[in-house]
Amino acid sequence: MRLWFNLLLLACIAAGVAVIYADAHKPRGDVQTNTGVPLRVNMIDEEKLKRDMTDGPQDALLQAQGAVDASCFVWGPFETRDLRGLEATLQRARLMQKMEIADRFLPDRYIVYLGPYINEVAVRAFVKQFRQQGFKSVRPIIRGDLAFGVEIKAFESRQAAQEYLVSGKAPDVKGLRVTNRLGEPSTQVDLVFRALTDDERERLFSVWKTLPKTQLKSCAHYGY
Repeated sequence: MRLWFNLLLLACIAAGVAVIYADAHKPRGDVQTNTGVPLRVNMIDEEKLKRDMTDGPQDALLQAQGAVDASCFVWGPFETRDLRGLEATLQRARLMQKMEIADRFLPDRYIVYLGPYINEVAVRAFVKQFRQQGFKSVRPIIRGDLAFGVEIKAFESRQAAQEYLVSGKAPDVKGLRVTNRLGEPSTQVDLVFRALTDDERERLFSVWKTLPKTQLKSCAHYGY
């Protein structure tokens, strides 16, 4: 009798251990709430959300639903001369207090350069003269380290600029040289909106839809 009782006790202990082990190793797709109703847990693929936000179609309403950070957006580009007209629209949408202006920069490039001169008047006179001679790519440099100068033509490499300089296609004028023009502010800007509430975000989307040629993207797309 004692042997039978001991065997029965060992069997019960083994069954209990098996139940505990199985429970500890079963999948945890559902979480039991205190109401007894299973709560499904969905894992978020943050990398997919980022791709949808930055590479998907330009539908900001859909993007915002899956955005990792739906409170920060960059809107643009805008010509600086157009900002005054846009201010009234943003005032009506009550978004001016959230707006920051960010310069858009020109890419780094090598240019065939003439100058510098004493003032902007002299630069624009040279530009006008060159354009009358058929050099349509000529432009004045009014700001930055190369002001007041004349950009005859821009290239992606120093070698290409040097080849143009000796090709006979450049203006026949003394003082031309090749220099590196680092990225400088362009005439365009972006508008940055941070820490937007849900209501402010909806108002921004509404305003954006009135200017379909512009882009509205998550700040993460630009590294903000």
